[in-house]
Formats: sequence, structure tokens, C-alpha cells
Amino acid sequence: MDTAEFKQQFLPYHRKLYRVAFRLTGNPQDAEDMVQEAYLKLWNKRDELADVLNTEAYCVTLIKNLCYDVLRRSQPDEDGRPPEELNLPTDTNIAREVEQRDEVNQVRRLIGRLPEQQKRV
Repeated sequence: MDTAEFKQQFLPYHRKLYRVAFRLTGNPQDAEDMVQEAYLKLWNKRDELADVLNTEAYCVTLIKNLCYDVLRRSQPDEDGRPPEELNLPTDTNIAREVEQRDEVNQVRRLIGRLPEQQKRV
């Protein structure tokens, strides 16, 4: 496949690929970078793309996978350690101590219901 054929076949999808990348990354610069990376990968595989039946679907899948890979790499690694324990001041009043434990348990239950990313925050 030469340059003219490549442009004719794949450049019409530029706007769609950008929209998909922008929706996934939320950043115009990152979205444009993802589209450029997708076109680079397509260009490098241009001789293998003759067998692709639906080039639009192939391009959209490619851009999604690229975005997911970047998003996966950018998330902080979980080291498997439990979150730091909350140290409450000791109080001689047993009623106050029980109340504080109940509050801590309630907060933990509420945190447990949050999505994973919000739990980490």
C-alpha cells in the first residue's frame, strides 16, 4: 500500500478516532497523541491491512486499545497494603470510645461502597 492509498483509506476516520480518544482520555493533547500513535501503527502494518474487512472498526478498536494501555500505565500501582490505620485519641470515657469505633466502622463501610479509584483517594 502506498501513501496515497493509505491516506484515502484511513484519513477519513481521523475525526472519529479523535472523538473516541478524547472521550477516553479527557484531554485534547492526549487524544491527538493517541490518534498519531494509531496512524503510526497503521502505517507500520499497512501491508497486513489488506485482509481487514472493516477498516473503520479496526481503527476504532486500535485507538481504544491504545488509550486503555496509556490509562492503565498512568494509574498508580497498588501495593496490596491495607490503608493506614486511623489513630484516634484514647479517651477514658467508654461510651465515647464505643461511639468513635462505630463512627470509624461506618466510614469504612461507606468507603467500601465507593468505586476503586475513589477508595484509593
